[in-house]
Amino acid sequence: MKKRLLYLIYSILFFLPASVLAQTPVTLGTSPYTESFDNIGTALPDGFGAFLSATSSSMGTAVTAPILTPGTTTYWSATGAGFKNFASADGQPTAGTTSTADQTTATNRAFGVRQTSSAGYDPGASFVFLVANTTGKKNFKLSFALQSLDISTVVTRTTTWVVDYGFGASPTSFTTVTPTGTLTTGNMVFSNNTITVDFGSALDNQSGVVTIRVSALAASTGGGSRASTAIDDWSLSWTSATATPTFVATPTSLDFGTNQAVNTTSAAKSFVLSGTNVTAATTLAVTGPYTISSTSGGTYGTSLTFTATDLAASPSVFVKFTPTVASASPGSIAITSGTASTSIALTGTGASVANPATLTVTPATLTFASQVINTSSAAQFFNFSATNLSDVVTATATAQYLVSKDGLAFSPSVSFTTAEAAASPKVYVQFTPTTIGTATGTVTIASTTATSKTVALSGTAVAVPAPPTGTASHVVISEVYGAGGNSGATYTNDYVELYNPTTTDVVMTGWSLQYQSAGGTVAYSGLCPLPDGATIKAHGYYLVQLAGGTNGTALPVTADYIPPAANTTQSFNMAAGAGKVALCNTVTSLAGTPASTAATPPALLVTTSIVDFVAYGAVNYSSGFALFNPATPATTSVTLGAPSPSATTSIERKALSTSTAATMAAGGADDLKGNGYDTNTDPTDFFVASALNPQNSASTVEPALVPAYTVTPNTLTFSQNINTTSGIQTFAITGVGTLPVTSVGTTAPYLISKSGANNFSTALSFSAAEMASNPKVDVTFAPTALGAANSTINITGVGATQQTVTLTGTGTAQPVPTLTASQAKLTFLSAVGVASDVQFYTLSGTNITQPTLVSVTGPYTISTDGTTFTTSVTFATTDLNAGQTPKVYVKFTPTAIGSNSGAVVQTTTGGGTATATVALDGTGANSAPTLAAIADQTVCYTTTQQSIALSGITPGAETSQSVILSVTTNNSSLFSSIGLLPVVSGASTLNYTVANGKSGTALITLKIKDNGGIANGGVDTLIRTFNLTIGPLATISIAIDRPNNIVEKGSTATLTASGGGTGAVYTWTATVAANVTSLLTGPSITIRPSSFATYTVTVTNACATATSKASLGVEVSSAFKLETSNVLTPNGDGKNDYWVIRNIDLYPGNTVKVFSKAGKLLYSKTGYNNDWNGYYNGSPLSQGTYYYVVDLGTGLPYRGVISVVRD
Repeated sequence: MKKRLLYLIYSILFFLPASVLAQTPVTLGTSPYTESFDNIGTALPDGFGAFLSATSSSMGTAVTAPILTPGTTTYWSATGAGFKNFASADGQPTAGTTSTADQTTATNRAFGVRQTSSAGYDPGASFVFLVANTTGKKNFKLSFALQSLDISTVVTRTTTWVVDYGFGASPTSFTTVTPTGTLTTGNMVFSNNTITVDFGSALDNQSGVVTIRVSALAASTGGGSRASTAIDDWSLSWTSATATPTFVATPTSLDFGTNQAVNTTSAAKSFVLSGTNVTAATTLAVTGPYTISSTSGGTYGTSLTFTATDLAASPSVFVKFTPTVASASPGSIAITSGTASTSIALTGTGASVANPATLTVTPATLTFASQVINTSSAAQFFNFSATNLSDVVTATATAQYLVSKDGLAFSPSVSFTTAEAAASPKVYVQFTPTTIGTATGTVTIASTTATSKTVALSGTAVAVPAPPTGTASHVVISEVYGAGGNSGATYTNDYVELYNPTTTDVVMTGWSLQYQSAGGTVAYSGLCPLPDGATIKAHGYYLVQLAGGTNGTALPVTADYIPPAANTTQSFNMAAGAGKVALCNTVTSLAGTPASTAATPPALLVTTSIVDFVAYGAVNYSSGFALFNPATPATTSVTLGAPSPSATTSIERKALSTSTAATMAAGGADDLKGNGYDTNTDPTDFFVASALNPQNSASTVEPALVPAYTVTPNTLTFSQNINTTSGIQTFAITGVGTLPVTSVGTTAPYLISKSGANNFSTALSFSAAEMASNPKVDVTFAPTALGAANSTINITGVGATQQTVTLTGTGTAQPVPTLTASQAKLTFLSAVGVASDVQFYTLSGTNITQPTLVSVTGPYTISTDGTTFTTSVTFATTDLNAGQTPKVYVKFTPTAIGSNSGAVVQTTTGGGTATATVALDGTGANSAPTLAAIADQTVCYTTTQQSIALSGITPGAETSQSVILSVTTNNSSLFSSIGLLPVVSGASTLNYTVANGKSGTALITLKIKDNGGIANGGVDTLIRTFNLTIGPLATISIAIDRPNNIVEKGSTATLTASGGGTGAVYTWTATVAANVTSLLTGPSITIRPSSFATYTVTVTNACATATSKASLGVEVSSAFKLETSNVLTPNGDGKNDYWVIRNIDLYPGNTVKVFSKAGKLLYSKTGYNNDWNGYYNGSPLSQGTYYYVVDLGTGLPYRGVISVVRD
């Protein structure tokens, strides 16, 4: 069932009318455009649509299926959400009591919406009207009816609607307008309010889509159900905006210099003419000794006419100067069409025949040394100077010579402007002979009205040197190493090296290397086909790696070909000291060898397939037989091939007949002369190399060839708008021979660069290493004038024939660019010195060929990414082409209160100048004054005036304003005074004095106010608060650990003071100082009074700002308490060695006696001072119990027992 439902939904969507699913902008015809919505029973009219979840910066989500069929769902009171075809309120009873039946059948309809709590309706419901463009139209005004339809008592919410507009079919920013009329619906109101909007110039002449909305962007207010709202009787009016025709001429003036001879005609100069909104014919009329033409080689006259079609193609106008007097001859070209006009200023000065143009050359002769034919010499040069020129100077060379302005780009002819000629420039000459012998020629220097000058040229062309005698004319086997992998071997693999001594590359497709043992008499056992496409460069090498073993190291260079190791026929194993190797131009195995006796003629080898043959060591036949067969050798006995190599040596072919191992070694005289010597006599052609030296195709070419170049392709064609740069075209250079430096040069309007380097200029060079990879050159064309602009690219190197790439280019007229900003004006509000919220608009353009500069004036900054802001940015041409519409972000940072206007100006050039301006209207509001925050403070009570520093006091960003600082408190009784010092340099001081004996907390409020006002949301006041807590005076009390403040005489007691608080300092005094047995500081002291005394404590608070005192009198009882120990252990350990009677010292007249159990007096002393140690007559008493009597003189003796204990 779920699947069927999905299919049904898909079917409904698929068959919905296109007008329901898509909103088509309406094209405006005649004013006004009206819509009654009476025919929306099947589809909405063009231009109209509905959206949900709309915001001030988003269209929201399009409603694809509004309810258009009248019925129960379209009653005004129907509570289901949706955009609906309502009966219009127009013509209905004002009380809104129309029956549902009458609503269904009403012919006067309106486009409406029922808002509910469903997502996107409240807020976000939006009626949208799209206009395709407003080109040629201005002064737009809108009128429509906004209807509140449902009067149900439950509809107690109020919806507020706004009218805004944006640019494009889906704008990301909208501008709200202020209409007349009531823009609220709901709350049980039935109304049909007329809304009118005057858009001013905001919608004038827009080339793109304009979007107008009626939207509920804020949530409804109140409770209950939401409104049914409709729009009706839509009317958009405007007036015609005739486009103003304009002309653009580039350049706007032409100067013909000061040296045009009287009664002679100058070369033509030109300008490009274009126009916008020009519909009539354009007339050009020239004054002064000037004539004009529509083509450079056409008929010149005093007037021209272009049709509107002609002008749309941006034609060129050519001008010539024919002075009649020897003085300044100004003129002008008036260009008109209807109300449009412009002019071109013309200047030129006629020169008297008495001051003719002259040319001088130095030197007048250049001589070149012998040069190989088809190569180019090093350049020589001469200078020329000129006076009174009126035209360009050309330098033209005869055959076999080329000229250049910069010594890099050579061609048969070059030209110099009058400005260049005035600097006495150099003309470079290159000798490029094509035939042997003496070659004479000239370079002619010529200019209009001046007598030509010539420079005589001479040189000798010689033939290409012949290769040394004995040099092979085919690919040869140049080195053989057969000990690879053997015991003691240098390398793990055998190899055969090939060398090409010819001047052309050789493709070895279908070739093979073949091997037979030293005495082999059957078909060759080794056959290694070379891969298809295997190429050996002229004077280059090719290396084939063959079978190997486990000893030695890998070859020092990578072989060009390694046959499969498993195929022992292809990857054959050569003997170290002797064997036979053939290079064949087929892959057919060689077969047949000499017979074993002289009596039997040898079987013939198929010699036609052998390109080269090498035998080394002691073999049964050598190259002399293999290559000259069918000649019958005199004997078939063992013969010698090339010298026999070893595990660490190879056989190598000579370069010359005189070459030796020493001259062929690295650094030797023949080291870099190749390996091309070949007499088909192995012992003569080969030697045992002093060091193995395998070389591959990447190795250096030997010896240097006569340098030569090839370019591919050799012709490039361009067509490009003037004052723009073309795309890149590329050609490749192949160089043969030793070329230390290859120079590549051209002339403007062409530029060249090493491919991919993107570093364009008119000249570059390649090193020999770069040339080895056949480099490519990128070429661009940047014409500055209409018409043909041809040139060449010359490739030169010492000893090589110059090669040329022909460049054919045409400069075409640029189309006139346009720039369009999506907004005509942006409005801002921000406090002075505070950056506003960022706004943006989009920029679009057509025919953009040059970068677009965007700059801003006033206290505004702009950005392309919304992050980094500055006063100017630049868009590349690609940013505004192919439909690109980049955003320009704007931020307002006012510097003054009030209006702060500015503008963003977009400008680009190309086929003309295009400008788009966005006006900026900002209002700067007063910024709040400042005062640094003050932390809550807690202080000790003191009657001394206290201060709190205040800082950071400013009027805000408006530094010229004044400020007033005031202070209040919610606890004024805490202070005897509180106030502020004047503000100086952004600082002040809050002074206060605590009221006598007061403590507590006060909220201090500081108010700073500037004189900037509060207009436009400005802020002129700042409030700072903090809590100030004053600690209380100390309330001190003294406690004693004895009841009734009485201490027995001889006893100790502790007095403790409290109430001073944290950090307080306590100091004690006593009327009887001897009574105190501890320090007189701290909250507690210890006393042992002998008589009455008063004890006083003085407490100073932690801040040392206040003191408090308390006193306590302590009585002493008359009887002292005696405390005796009843154990005596006189053993010298310091414990109980003496009999101690505590407080006995308070009774100096005491008598102490000790008796035995039998009553014998053992010890007696008056004024006992705790000094008896248990001795009697100098001898220690025995351990036991004894009796004592203490007489204090009071008549009340103390009696007791004491035990003497001995260890």
